[in-house]
Amino acid sequence: MNLSPSLMCADPGHFAEEIAFLEAAGADSFHIDIMDGEFVSNFALSWAEVAKFSTMTSLPLEAHLMVRNLSVHIGFAASSGVRLVYLHAEHPDVLCGLKRARMLGLQAGLAVNPETDVDILRPFADMVDAILMMRVRPGFAGQSAVSNVDARLPLLRSLFPNTPITVDGAVTPDTVACMNRMGASGFVLGTSALFGKGKSYREILRNLRCFKNSTNENRLDARDQ
Repeated sequence: MNLSPSLMCADPGHFAEEIAFLEAAGADSFHIDIMDGEFVSNFALSWAEVAKFSTMTSLPLEAHLMVRNLSVHIGFAASSGVRLVYLHAEHPDVLCGLKRARMLGLQAGLAVNPETDVDILRPFADMVDAILMMRVRPGFAGQSAVSNVDARLPLLRSLFPNTPITVDGAVTPDTVACMNRMGASGFVLGTSALFGKGKSYREILRNLRCFKNSTNENRLDARDQ
């Protein structure tokens, strides 16, 4: 299970310390939100910051591109130390974006919004390295999950049986336990599970993995009965 802290939710005045603490605590990768104020009505991290992040950690950087100009931002990702880019399936240039990402040596994934029919992902089944399933409308941290959004996961898993599916948005410990059981392989961690909780990152990440392990044990126990 891949646990990926969202650096948009980290303390912006102490990124180096935050990244060091999170890496030592057992994070698997770092999630980076890139917004241009057009594709979504907000801004987040800059590519200058991302380039600095890549010098602060050996963990993979994964960028969620919520931008109009995919070509330009994919180029920035490739030159900033990013390993994987998520492009929105709803973007009119998504196919060209996937091809450009591959051409530049990046892993390419698709992000899908809560209201989007997941069937639009079918044509890309053999073209992507990962799926990012949004539980909230992209653009702002701290939102509640859209009603009934989790019911989409089994269909996504059937469309992409061997592809990592990461869940993003309003991810709580209960979300991790439930959606790992349903087939999710990774989780983006923000203010709902990780940041501002008054506990050490190490304790929180350890507890989240315990949720996953107890879920698997319960599944095995049920199978043996």
